[in-house]
Amino acid sequence: MLLFGHESNRQYPATQEQWYAGIISELWRGFSLPKGQAMFEWWNEQGDIPAAQIFSHFIQDKLPRSLPDLEMVIFIDEIDSVLSLPFPADDFFSVIRASFNQRADQLAQNVVNFAFFGVALPSDLVSEPSRSPFNIGTAIKLEGFTLPEATPLASGLKIEEKSALAVLSRIIYWTGGQPFLTQKVCQLINNQLEKQNIETFSDTGTSLEDFVDTSIYEHIIDSWENKGQPRASKNHHGPPIT
Repeated sequence: MLLFGHESNRQYPATQEQWYAGIISELWRGFSLPKGQAMFEWWNEQGDIPAAQIFSHFIQDKLPRSLPDLEMVIFIDEIDSVLSLPFPADDFFSVIRASFNQRADQLAQNVVNFAFFGVALPSDLVSEPSRSPFNIGTAIKLEGFTLPEATPLASGLKIEEKSALAVLSRIIYWTGGQPFLTQKVCQLINNQLEKQNIETFSDTGTSLEDFVDTSIYEHIIDSWENKGQPRASKNHHGPPIT
């Protein structure tokens, strides 16, 4: 899920109550909890308490009780969007920290897990210096495919087997192994092979490196330039294209 308040949502909550209500609403729907007015009724049952505390009740009580046999992981993309909110999100992370610290007391219950994705450092997420830093998580470093890791993609290339791995190696050279882009370029190369009815690189009259390079320049880099892409793309003169 994306947190409300990120520009891609085009929703900017005016208050913390609206922000927490939006998060709970998304999770309520995502976990297929009762529809209709059920969420609003549950919210009102919490009484006149801060919205962050209602969120705490939802994470630590409502979800585990509603889905006792489900191992729950909540994925939140672009967590750095909290930095642009008109109010601090410190309480949000305090709730998650409290839930994490109470695991020892909740062994009989299911515990909700969180995975954050974004460019913010954990130290950036809590703005109040007097609060404990958000340092309970385990960082997962995402790296591009190495050639051995990407080798299964070679079997999908419509070229003789002996050349497929070399083609893939040249693709990795350009993409840096970025998974999505690597697969897109593999698809591009396949399209060019089919369009030109090429079965072996001897048919091309050129090296496989030149064939891959030319395809990328003509269909990706030149396309970016012609469509008025950002200056970084226009100034591109070589790999990687990520």
